[in-house]
Amino acid sequence: MTLVTKISRIAILASLLTCLAPGAWAASPAPAQEEEPAIVQHMKQINRSLRRLRRQAADAAQKDSSLELVRQMKTHAQAAQKEEPLKTSDLPEAERGPFLKAFREGMGSVIETLTLLESALENEKFDQTEELVKKLFDLKKEGHDQFQKEMEIG
Repeated sequence: MTLVTKISRIAILASLLTCLAPGAWAASPAPAQEEEPAIVQHMKQINRSLRRLRRQAADAAQKDSSLELVRQMKTHAQAAQKEEPLKTSDLPEAERGPFLKAFREGMGSVIETLTLLESALENEKFDQTEELVKKLFDLKKEGHDQFQKEMEIG
């Protein structure tokens, strides 16, 4: 085999390997995922904890775990209360002030209910915990109906 043939084969092999390399056929790089707004992150954490809490709040054996969940939810609710719902930007300027006030008051009700739930757990009043968890779900539904941006499907 001559030197020219060896070089040709190496060049062909290198070209082939380049074509088969991961991403070589991609038309453009994948778009970077946008980070979720802080309020969405806080609300997701509250929702995850609330779903877990629903299953265990009345169980005395899981008191410590329930208390930790309530404290995490309270921290996220306090942080979310300082944020603006995504729907705010869709409102006329004149409606934003009252909308934000109502949102903050609604989150205040959530925080107040979490405080009552925390106290009930600490004092082992498990008969009250189920009622308070149900109230949190009711507040969630009311809040989402009033403050959550409509999602487009399709």
